[in-house]
Amino acid sequence: MKVVIIEDDINFSIKLKKMITQFLNNHLKQYSIEIINNDFSHIYNLELYDLIFVDIELQETNGIDIIKTLREKSMIPIVVFISSHEEFVFHSFQLQALSFIRKNHLEKDMNVLYSLLSNKLNHYTKFVTIHYKGQQRIVNQKDILYLESHAHDTIIVTHNNDYTIRCTFEEIINQLGLQYFVQIQKSIYISLLHIKEIHNNHIILDDLSSFTLSKIYKKQFHENYKRFLLWI
Repeated sequence: MKVVIIEDDINFSIKLKKMITQFLNNHLKQYSIEIINNDFSHIYNLELYDLIFVDIELQETNGIDIIKTLREKSMIPIVVFISSHEEFVFHSFQLQALSFIRKNHLEKDMNVLYSLLSNKLNHYTKFVTIHYKGQQRIVNQKDILYLESHAHDTIIVTHNNDYTIRCTFEEIINQLGLQYFVQIQKSIYISLLHIKEIHNNHIILDDLSSFTLSKIYKKQFHENYKRFLLWI
């Protein structure tokens, strides 16, 4: 897991990093935590992080605008806003933030966040084990864009690779669960994590793959997507 803290208060960011480190040590074997303390208007590729802590009030810009730009690209990263002012909380949740940390209630708010993150990480770190070209591969569910069925084969499509394996949808979904995946056609499941845009019955993923939502699955798709947006 890749974590970044975007915060212009150096002492606070160091304190926050220690708290996050203590929590993640009990949940993950591998992770990294980066701190960005300046040059906030030139932050790129935030979609590559898994967990983002961002102060709303920054020099030259603000965390709300940074996350607005991110959400135009990706829904994947978990976002936690930081601020000394509680009135910003409404704006933070409009951008599907997991939580809001008040600097003057840090320990109390971090305890709430720990509970939310524990549940989140249980789903976020799921993976599927596949046999591909004679080798065993592990694919993290957050990297999967969509699944496509062809006869007795299933194609797992990620940003970097396409894996065609001999198995059914049911076998893959049983490993991954339906927290992040929803059926939109008879032969296609897409990841809710990677939805970029929805226009009527057309769904565009963040790699610009485009799909037509079948009428049969339309109601269930919208119900699942609403639950997903509330949960993230």
